[in-house]
Amino acid sequence: MKTRLILVLLAALILPLRAAAPAEKLLPPETIAFFTVPDMNKARTSWQGEPMVQLWRDPAMKAFADKFEGGFRIAVLEPLEKELGTKLEEYTDLAQGQLTLAVLNSPDPRAPFDPHGVLIVDAGNKAPALAGKLGELKAKLTATAKPHKIQTVRGVEFISMGKQGKGGEVHFGQAGDLLLVGDHLPTLERVIARQGGNAGPGVGENLRFAARQNGQFRGALFYGWVDCEPLVKALVEAISKNMPKPSPENPMAVQPARIVHALGLNGLKSIAVSMHDSPDGSLAEIFLDVPAAGRRGLFNLMATEAKDSTPPAFVGANVSKFGRWRQDLPRFWNNMTGMANEISPLAGAMISFFEASVREKDPAFNLQAQLIANLGDDVIIVEQTPRGGSNPQDLLTSNAIFLINSPKPEVVAQAIRTLASTSGQAPVTREVEGRTIYSFNAGGAEDGGKNPGGFHLAAAPGFVAFATDLAALEGYLRGPKETGKPLKDLTGLAAAAQQVGGMNTGSFGYENSRETARGLWQTVQKNPKLLTDLVGGPLAIAGLTGKPKAAGADMAWIDFAALPPFEKVERYFHFWVYGMKTSPEGMQIRYYGPTPPALKK
Repeated sequence: MKTRLILVLLAALILPLRAAAPAEKLLPPETIAFFTVPDMNKARTSWQGEPMVQLWRDPAMKAFADKFEGGFRIAVLEPLEKELGTKLEEYTDLAQGQLTLAVLNSPDPRAPFDPHGVLIVDAGNKAPALAGKLGELKAKLTATAKPHKIQTVRGVEFISMGKQGKGGEVHFGQAGDLLLVGDHLPTLERVIARQGGNAGPGVGENLRFAARQNGQFRGALFYGWVDCEPLVKALVEAISKNMPKPSPENPMAVQPARIVHALGLNGLKSIAVSMHDSPDGSLAEIFLDVPAAGRRGLFNLMATEAKDSTPPAFVGANVSKFGRWRQDLPRFWNNMTGMANEISPLAGAMISFFEASVREKDPAFNLQAQLIANLGDDVIIVEQTPRGGSNPQDLLTSNAIFLINSPKPEVVAQAIRTLASTSGQAPVTREVEGRTIYSFNAGGAEDGGKNPGGFHLAAAPGFVAFATDLAALEGYLRGPKETGKPLKDLTGLAAAAQQVGGMNTGSFGYENSRETARGLWQTVQKNPKLLTDLVGGPLAIAGLTGKPKAAGADMAWIDFAALPPFEKVERYFHFWVYGMKTSPEGMQIRYYGPTPPALKK
């Protein structure tokens, strides 16, 4: 008797601590997509350690942050809370376990595509407070005579508001510790039925989801999954229904099923996303489940070869951005034109017509022999530190250099010059380090071709170089400074690269977020009304600010002049890297940001 009593007491203590089933157990197999934060308390703790959150709390940011938060509350939160009749913080604090947003289809595979949304919030030990909030909502609706209904589903009471019909109603209910919100009671009923864990397999038993669960989702701060097959099927049906029916006598007509097949969308089975956080850094991953056997169209174009994508020695550590993509470019061209021809035979005819028009001016021109066949398997993008000046135009002017590998760069450059010259304008030329730069549509002789609206071209050893910024191209041709440190030797880069698959997957990139942020920071400081000018004006014209004649006043709480000097907060910025790896199973894309050294404990 005493032993039984002890077991009962232990059960009473342990059972309330049991977390609700994870999203993949609560959601049925006909789930189209869902996004979940498995543990909101853990996520809140992790987010507090994020560099950008620490930046916001820095004393140097107090003047800007206080003004922003106060203005945001007055302009956005208070009107919204007045409309809802409640304080939003009282509800956001209720989330103690998972927070899941899902879209479910009909359980009948023969039924038309009929998606419905569900929100699941695990209140955990705040379940009594949740019940109190729902009780207050019910009493307020009754007291104010606002239209609503009380409906019971599997013993769970739902407050239903809004008009009947598809998407017209919203239902709020509490099932145990869970807050359930949705627009369709039968869909919510399927979630309630699974809460006990005895309703058969869920979306977690889907083989494609299960393939990502251990390798990608385990331990994630948040993750999401999309079943693409029903979405692609619904897309084809919707386009077919709404597009004019093509005439069978017109072979050039574009057909929806042909478009989807050519793009390769029916080869995409699912998409998985996740975010992991640790004291060393943050890792985001996107996995495209597109098996090699059915991979075509866009995914053939994206696929990389497992080749070296390390930053070359001429790329200095002082660059703000670097990207390298290993791809057989002649094959890429063939795949792209093949995809376009499959969508519409008119595409091939247009290419032939364009080449014929070029030959009228240069009879010796041959697009395939002179240009396509001489392309290599390497594309590199390098961008220097952005200018941080008083001119906002600096933010919109790219100083990136695009390098395309070629065994015959002079031949390729000549072919491109021939194509560019079809407009009738002769390029402006200049010599730098024995190399000729050709500038097209760049303002002409009066400005020496320096107008940023044009593009500049030069052949260099092993590459053809392009840029819209003349100074950037000239700097590349002059070569790196002898005392400069190569990017590949940057402290921490090799370790960060391992988090995204290394530098031999065929696709690797880097961004110095500190220098990128510095340029943006300095520009908005010197132009404190930049956001008002860019956003406030259009909003005022559209009547969305509430004060059309004083749009600037509406956004005065975003006061860039109150930002501290960037040097006081630069320790919160570091760099991040990305990589893409193609495998027989699909394509893995990863982004990793190491924790800034000054923030490591």
